[in-house]
Amino acid sequence: MINKGSILEKLFGSQTRVRALRLFLLNSEEVFEMKALVRRLRAGKSAIRKELRLLIDIGYIHKGTKIVEVVK
Repeated sequence: MINKGSILEKLFGSQTRVRALRLFLLNSEEVFEMKALVRRLRAGKSAIRKELRLLIDIGYIHKGTKIVEVVK
């Protein structure tokens, strides 16, 4: 039996991306600093930066000076 996590990883490309999408979707009013993202996504800074760049490029989130916020 395939678990839900692996299906989402295959659909979206990586576990970090799935976690980031879920975090931003469920917390659309919050802003996050990198330190909090590392802790909440349980991933390294380089993996998170890669996913943030992708999400910013597609317009899912916006980058502030030191924060990232979700587009409504």
